[in-house]
Amino acid sequence: MKQKIILVAGFLISGFFLFKVYTQINIDELLAALGSFNLLWLPLCLFLFYYSMYLRAVRWALFFRPNYELTGSDLWRPTMIGFGFNSFLPLRIGEFIRATLVGRKYETGFATSMATIVTERLFDSVTLLGSLGITLALLPPIDPATTVEFWGFTMKGSQLGPLVTNIEILCGVMILGVGMFMIPAVPKLCIRIVFALPGLPHGIRLKLEQFIEGIARGLESVRDPKTFAMIVLYSLAIWVLIAASNLVLAWGFVGLEEMNLLHSIAIVALVAVAIVVPAAPGYWGLFEVGVLFSLVVLGITEDQSIGAAYAITIHLVQWAPIVALGLYYSAREQVSVGAMKAEADTGAPGPE
Repeated sequence: MKQKIILVAGFLISGFFLFKVYTQINIDELLAALGSFNLLWLPLCLFLFYYSMYLRAVRWALFFRPNYELTGSDLWRPTMIGFGFNSFLPLRIGEFIRATLVGRKYETGFATSMATIVTERLFDSVTLLGSLGITLALLPPIDPATTVEFWGFTMKGSQLGPLVTNIEILCGVMILGVGMFMIPAVPKLCIRIVFALPGLPHGIRLKLEQFIEGIARGLESVRDPKTFAMIVLYSLAIWVLIAASNLVLAWGFVGLEEMNLLHSIAIVALVAVAIVVPAAPGYWGLFEVGVLFSLVVLGITEDQSIGAAYAITIHLVQWAPIVALGLYYSAREQVSVGAMKAEADTGAPGPE
């Protein structure tokens, strides 16, 4: 029942923001902006983005060390299948699918594979928050007296300073948390605390125990300094490549020529914050609003037609090929989504 409520809420939120996008913008001007895009920039944009996807597979393999020697080539198909299904199926079922695929094919077990995915997401969050804090600090400071108007909402420049500070604090807390969990005694202590808490239902205790053990298992590889350094470097490379891809795409639109790589990194991070809100698969609506808001706040353009055209183009360039490749590879791997979803729902996602 809870999953259905989240799913319905997600579609309603996406629908609301898509409605806002299309009712606040002149459609003729939007179509004109889309038609003016210089397609010569598209091949480089696609290469940069999908090379970042390959690096995701390479980085994912590092999380399986030292117990399993997997490669990026081994994990490329499961990565694309997982991201592909996440793009059009609800409740991030793609994560369960790719964890199940790898658990079965390479005999890692579902729990280990899922733990690496949770840890992967943790590193992404730290990297994005850290990048946002750094880029906003390096970009020209926003005048505290500046007022940004966006769809009836108003944000003053003076409000952005505390926002950056809070982001930096959150990033520091997450880094500290990762460091603490790398000490074997800390997860064990957390589990003891969970079972010592009064009034907590037993089912919730077990779920918290599994979550803590999953994080600890996923961080096993990170205890090796060399592997940790490689994971950090790949994490940075992945998000810089995505930002570079978005920057190249921006060069194809008139009015976005002033955008630079720092702007693009900040936009990627701000959009990642925007899509934390539950939404329909693919984050339609929230993604577009995140891009539009970022362009205004960073002072790149206030032209909503150009901003919306840019946002929609980025979204389609990143969404459509992932879905196509995910479906293609799932057919090759004979993936049964229904069976895997049933396994995920029953909490028995394949053999260990």
